[in-house]
Amino acid sequence: ASSAPGLPHCQLYLKTAVISMAALPRTASYVFLFVLAVALGLILLGHVSPSPNRFMPDNIAKTNNTTTEYSNMSLLLTDDSQIVLAETDDEEDAEMNETETDSEGRLLASRTDFNVQLGSARLRADIYYDNTWSNRGVVIVLHGASGRKENTRGRSLKFQSWGYVAVALNHDTYQDVSEAVRWLRRRNTVATWGGNRNKIGLYGYSRGGEYAAFAALDSNRRTAVQGAMVISGAHLDSADMVTSNAPPFFLVHGTDDPNVPFQGARLLKRALDRRNVRADALFYDNVGHKPNERYGREIDRNMRRFANSVLG
Repeated sequence: ASSAPGLPHCQLYLKTAVISMAALPRTASYVFLFVLAVALGLILLGHVSPSPNRFMPDNIAKTNNTTTEYSNMSLLLTDDSQIVLAETDDEEDAEMNETETDSEGRLLASRTDFNVQLGSARLRADIYYDNTWSNRGVVIVLHGASGRKENTRGRSLKFQSWGYVAVALNHDTYQDVSEAVRWLRRRNTVATWGGNRNKIGLYGYSRGGEYAAFAALDSNRRTAVQGAMVISGAHLDSADMVTSNAPPFFLVHGTDDPNVPFQGARLLKRALDRRNVRADALFYDNVGHKPNERYGREIDRNMRRFANSVLG
């Protein structure tokens, strides 16, 4: 749209201003001029459009020449290049709170057992599975600092749709994670939901990623896991815990993460490499705490490949 349609209005306002100012005291005239300037600016702004390639707000995602606005929502590019947006009540877990649907838009979750007690009364989990399964890999899904297990429903459904038993766990410390692993492995309890106690992995975003790394590295025969997927959560101290017995890791981190410094992921990767422990890593330049908002498709593709190789 051009600015021409606004000019007659501006001329009319200016004539009115000159007539009005003549009847006002000097101080009042200054105030009147200020208000008039603001009003004229707003009018002109409505008729002048910025160049479409010169400005794009931070809350605009541009993919395949299609622009989609989102706010407090997660962005996931699925394997068929469709954009899926899922609302979340937990800002920190927004990045990973996606929802997997079939071709008709129905949620892929054959069965879910809610609020299952894992050993102690304070350890509760929602378990996503299929009642026809047996001997499946298991992924314990860990929420961020301000979330609870309900906030990871989207990610749990994602793992379930990939063929894994997903255990969305409430936790306060990484020792809670180890206790959950111990309980699931004891007498093959996890077989109740079609899982294999020797195929347990950990997934966590942010604080959940920190606890996934700590629990995977500080383990024994009863709490050992077969892999850890750590998204924006590698803590600086985790590198000091690495031994040659550490399980394989899948690491994702942005170099400009303001919440969890990138240095922690880099040091963990180096420590794992030095001990010849598998460490798949996706490190993104100029990306903050939520790399999935921009690189969700690539992250999911590589994470699924990793999970299949260590838990499949």
